Amino acid sequence: MRTLLEIRNLSVGIERGKEVIPAVRNVNLDIGSGEIVCLVGGSGSGKTVTSLAVLRLIDYEGGRITGGEILFQEEDIASLAQQEMNGIRGRKIAMVTQDPMTALNPVFTIGNQFVEVIRKHKSVSRSEAWNEAIGLLEKVHIPEPASRMKQYPLELSGGMLQRVAIALALACQPELLIADEPTTALDVTIQAQILNLLLELRAEEGMSILFITHDLAVAAEIADKVAVMHEGSIVEQGTALEIFAFPGHWYTKSLVQSKHDLLTSSASDENRQDDEIILEAEGISKVFPLKSKPFQPKKYVQAVDEVSLYIRKGETLGLVGESGSGKSTLGKLLVSLQEADSGQILYRGKDVTGGTKREKKELRKNTQVVFQDTFSALNPRWKVEEIIGEPLRVHTRLSKGEIRERVEEVLQLVDLDPASRTRYPHEFSGGQRQRINIARAIILHPEFLLLDEAVSALDLAVQSKVIELLKKLQQEMGLSYVFMAHGLDVVRDISHRIGVMYLGRIVEIAPAEELFTKPAHPYTKALLEANPTIDLDHKRKRHVLHGEIPSPVNPPAGCHFHTRCPLATEKCRLEAPAMELLIGERAVACHYPLEKKERVELLR
Repeated sequence: MRTLLEIRNLSVGIERGKEVIPAVRNVNLDIGSGEIVCLVGGSGSGKTVTSLAVLRLIDYEGGRITGGEILFQEEDIASLAQQEMNGIRGRKIAMVTQDPMTALNPVFTIGNQFVEVIRKHKSVSRSEAWNEAIGLLEKVHIPEPASRMKQYPLELSGGMLQRVAIALALACQPELLIADEPTTALDVTIQAQILNLLLELRAEEGMSILFITHDLAVAAEIADKVAVMHEGSIVEQGTALEIFAFPGHWYTKSLVQSKHDLLTSSASDENRQDDEIILEAEGISKVFPLKSKPFQPKKYVQAVDEVSLYIRKGETLGLVGESGSGKSTLGKLLVSLQEADSGQILYRGKDVTGGTKREKKELRKNTQVVFQDTFSALNPRWKVEEIIGEPLRVHTRLSKGEIRERVEEVLQLVDLDPASRTRYPHEFSGGQRQRINIARAIILHPEFLLLDEAVSALDLAVQSKVIELLKKLQQEMGLSYVFMAHGLDVVRDISHRIGVMYLGRIVEIAPAEELFTKPAHPYTKALLEANPTIDLDHKRKRHVLHGEIPSPVNPPAGCHFHTRCPLATEKCRLEAPAMELLIGERAVACHYPLEKKERVELLR
């Protein structure tokens, strides 16, 4: 195998005033022609800095290469001028980032952006560039590519946008693609499709890929070789089998063990405090009107459709489903951040739907929320003690001294130094900021927390620590949780029961372990099949759910899932299945639940 990229003793520093802070130290890494190398590690380990150094974009990010070589096709690009790098970036080395919107301009159509890139590097006419762009969109499996060319980025889903960003990166047929966390923000089904797409492109184009991720299971799915980064250095590298089956370095072992713990544990067998129902929803629905032009019929999004569920005291109910399934809207309805159009929300048996302002204030005192973005949820101008103490100032008449005392107590409870109360949010890591969010949520001693993708933005090691904190708080305070995430393993780890949502409806609900081992709905099985794992044998048996979730503006008739279901019949197309109790706490909305072995085999 011909070596395409050789990184030799690379060191990179970040400039802070007159000081240069080391970010990457003596990194050595080779990528062969047609090879996929995964760079894994936690946040701040140096993965992205390394990739920016390869593209020489680090020069524009307040950093600089302080030592070593980056040999691309045997030429040291670390010493090239930026003008010379312009002939390499995009043409020979391209990049795809976590947020595809960073590669796309929201005010131009998809087609115009492709034409601009293609004509910048090739001497072709506009019509030739347009047709070439359509071919690129076809290559990355964009449906109806000609019509997509006329759309704007905001009109496409997250999975579709990532495909467009990949197609744009392929415009000049690069020999090396750097993919920096390209699937982190995607749900498991779209993530699986993107990983399969990258494998297809490698096979068809012979392209090399440097894939950066903090998810070991994703690395196991795609990598030929894995390099593990920790504190700016590569601490271990080898084949995927060597790294995941026989890790040598203590840090690699800890990452692998954390992932194994998620894959093999759930809260199903842990005892709840009692069977008292804290929160209950009965047939709630929510519709959002869309803006329409004058004299045109109004359109609506059916975000939540006749959902019923309950949460016990001390219990965690997990909610999973693809983006657009209605999880976040349902969560907001449960805590009265939005009003249901129909149905009832019962808190301790009392109907709180459409309550008075005073009743809603009391409900929000007992039901708190922790969101995904650890930074935007915190006021950057406030100190930690002001942020955490705010609920006490709103709901109590405690003195400043009493509030400060309570803030220090709750900081200890979430394993943060009480002295950190005088610092600002930007002075903390992502995991620490989420602990601050949790501290603010529990300072009033609520009974219920809505956790909306609360750990999705965190790397594996930090994620595990936050989950353990949530479990500890639940045991000590008797908290009830609704936990929403697109990472199935973390939902399994924390949940007693799990509900599966699809296009506004709950299609299955069951104890966590039962749902993972014996799914009853075809959609549940499809989600589990798409879930990446570090089991290297399993990845050869994976079956990916094709297509994207239909538009909630015009959902399919009958069973919403029938357009993607391999078991669908005429009955599924015409008649929506009712939710039926199977056994124990298992319920499913499916005309043909997967109870028999032959039905499971039909999905394969």
